[in-house]
Amino acid sequence: AERPETAALDLARLAPRLAGRRVFVAIGNRDARVGTEACVRFVQALTEAEGRSGTEGSGLRFLVVDDSTGHALAARWREQGIAFLLDAPAPAATERMP
Repeated sequence: AERPETAALDLARLAPRLAGRRVFVAIGNRDARVGTEACVRFVQALTEAEGRSGTEGSGLRFLVVDDSTGHALAARWREQGIAFLLDAPAPAATERMP
């Protein structure tokens, strides 16, 4: 069960603002700290928001990896995320998130 004080940290509430942007999500298949299920819920909320917004295509890259134990994530996945995000065009100033 989620604690009330962490509810504001739920990324799913940001999904409408992230729709159509490049988003890289990678998590281990057994991450008990963040929760693989919580990550999947965020990705699902994001893809649903993209569908509602009429966004053509998706900027989402989502990986559930089996080579990163616990809360750790292998360096290659972090490096892949950096490359993916740096290859993205910068959003217009009016589109930047706070």
